[in-house]
Amino acid sequence: MLALCSLTVLLLALFYDLSFLNDFTFFEYSDFEMLYLDEEQALWISNLHRQSLLTNGWDIFTTHFVFGVGPKMLPVFMSDYYINQGLALYTHNVFLDTLIEQGTIGLFLLILPYLIYVTRDAGLKNKKDKMVFIALCLYSIFMLFFMSGGAPSMVIFYLPIFKGFIANKASN
Repeated sequence: MLALCSLTVLLLALFYDLSFLNDFTFFEYSDFEMLYLDEEQALWISNLHRQSLLTNGWDIFTTHFVFGVGPKMLPVFMSDYYINQGLALYTHNVFLDTLIEQGTIGLFLLILPYLIYVTRDAGLKNKKDKMVFIALCLYSIFMLFFMSGGAPSMVIFYLPIFKGFIANKASN
């Protein structure tokens, strides 16, 4: 079942027209303001700079959505959007950074340990451990929307699985 779902998602990503995603927005600043970004102002206004990073990152992803641009290549592609190269950073969103650098296939591989953990019936024994696992999953997903990539973010992302293994060892 997991393989069938994965194949369906991959085929949709490869052959379905995703251009409707370019119209999706929930940001404070308009597309016009992002297109003609005042970079001097963006140096001092954090929301403006972060929104420009997210907008430009989403634009990079929509043009390289299957395999991405490659590991550690995001600043190279992001530099095309800025005159001041000090503004060309990562997007401060682990999921979007992963989508840009490794594509949808890379994000699937990032989530694969969760899928294996859940499908191998390594279920937690008692209700308290299940609730802690779900709470840590929600916490890690929420926190990673506002963090840059790196080792600390990966520790937070896989923290629920680590806790699940520890709880299973303790109950055995």
